[in-house]
Amino acid sequence: MRNQSTPRPLRARRRTGIALAGALAFAGCKAGGDVNLGTQMATGTGGEGGNGGAQSSSASGVGGDSLGLGGAAGTGSGGSPKGDIYLNSLDTLYHFEPFSSVLTVIGKFDCVLLEPSPTADTGMNDIALDKNDTMYGVAKLGGQSPGSAQDQVIVSIDKKTGHCQKELVVDSKLVNPQGGLEIRGLSFVPQGTLDAGDEALVALEIYGSYLKIDLAKKSATVIGGLNGSGPLMWQTKGADVVSIIGDKTYVTAARFGEGTDSLAIMDPKTGAIIQGFPMTSLTTLGGIAYWAGTLYGFTTEGKAYSLDPKTGVSTGIIVNNAPPDVQYHGAGVTTAAPLTIPK
Repeated sequence: MRNQSTPRPLRARRRTGIALAGALAFAGCKAGGDVNLGTQMATGTGGEGGNGGAQSSSASGVGGDSLGLGGAAGTGSGGSPKGDIYLNSLDTLYHFEPFSSVLTVIGKFDCVLLEPSPTADTGMNDIALDKNDTMYGVAKLGGQSPGSAQDQVIVSIDKKTGHCQKELVVDSKLVNPQGGLEIRGLSFVPQGTLDAGDEALVALEIYGSYLKIDLAKKSATVIGGLNGSGPLMWQTKGADVVSIIGDKTYVTAARFGEGTDSLAIMDPKTGAIIQGFPMTSLTTLGGIAYWAGTLYGFTTEGKAYSLDPKTGVSTGIIVNNAPPDVQYHGAGVTTAAPLTIPK
């Protein structure tokens, strides 16, 4: 979820866009010697049926579902490439097919109760999927008494329907004893990054602390931050974080003293920014995703952009079948998303 670099009331950060200035130049930085920043091979579940996603020599996919939405590998009928990017508003789950730019409404998050007050801060903040397309989200569920402190929760989500249920509560005082923890970026990172035998769920809160979410132990731990052990160059996180097997971990973040976000490459082991690039032409960015070598940005104003990670060029996308009032607050994609378009 997009927020400004100067701390302000959260509601204002979520509703107020900032023009993102500067040239977005991507240098295609490589991190030598670290398997988590270099090329990794995906080991997913073989895809079949449905409109499977785009094939990749480095990613095996998962099967299609009842909506005809496939997994990370395979092609649709007639060999046409298909992709699976999932988006969320505060109360609704969507599927975005990146090759046709078609948006499909999947369903409402039935564990979320949006508060009628304009100052309420409830709803689904972001979503994430592992290599097997298992979906989780971070949310404030609502329904508590007015004025009570409300912790964020991690929920499991049925990607076919939007049905969700609470898995664990994240302590609001985990980062600051005064409370107020606000997670706005959620992603899985590849196996071997933080856990030798499995992928790990990670999160970024608005002021840049990097958290590991242990679903088995139902706990959250701060393991790093955007600045690592270096100087305080990065003040807040931006819209989202996405990590891909065989590629890198991308994040949006704001530098100290600057009013715009940068697209950055992040070390998924520590949360530290490795390299950042100014962004342009994007406002109110709510989520980022990746498919077939292209990054995608989605805004709380219902707009979508493709971002070339090698050149930084952003291109507006006309989203087909989008509701007129849609607002994108998060995005998620399997860590086994393909790196190239199938030939």
